[in-house]
Amino acid sequence: MEILAVDLLKIFNNLTNIGLAAIGLGLVIFLHELGHFAVAKWCNVFVERFSIGFGPVLFSRKWGETEYALSLIPFGGYVKMLGQDDADPSQLTNEEIAQDPRSYVAKSVFQRMAIISAGVIMNVLTALLFFVIVFKTGFPTSPSQIGNVRPGMPAWEAGLDAGDRINKINDSSVSTFPELQLAVALSSGPLKLEGTHADGSPFQVTVNPDASGNHPRI
Repeated sequence: MEILAVDLLKIFNNLTNIGLAAIGLGLVIFLHELGHFAVAKWCNVFVERFSIGFGPVLFSRKWGETEYALSLIPFGGYVKMLGQDDADPSQLTNEEIAQDPRSYVAKSVFQRMAIISAGVIMNVLTALLFFVIVFKTGFPTSPSQIGNVRPGMPAWEAGLDAGDRINKINDSSVSTFPELQLAVALSSGPLKLEGTHADGSPFQVTVNPDASGNHPRI
């Protein structure tokens, strides 16, 4: 019974991770297509459909002149503009559509370039925005505390042990484990480590990182 419960928990965690990944991918796709859509509207192009997903339409609603749709396969999306349809390339050579001032092909080269590149630009801008939000609100990090020490490695030879916390490397403060890893990985030569042992007593040692691998390690 206990094994079954563990298996069910693993399945639930896997499904949760898959669901979160799908939501994240859907958000990236939505923002990408929103960039195309917004610039197309700004250039006065007739947008026939704004769709998240491919395949059979699960839900759609027409608002103004554009149909907004959610399709079955979530790994993609598209903005269908008059005169620009990957599924029907003949629209690009249709003279009647080309003469319509609101068609994609009737727009200037600059406007078409702006529409096509807007998706990637939107992703870049929103990525920068999300980084600012995350770093402003905070995110969990591991402290610059030693989890374990491998015998024979420089930290072990210097007398450091699990539970010890490193606060400074070469007089530069470190507070998180990623900062500690980066400082060691980018080092060249001996490192002066300062911090406190697990019992609270201070230490100051100098170690020579092991550079035999891909990057220096202690």
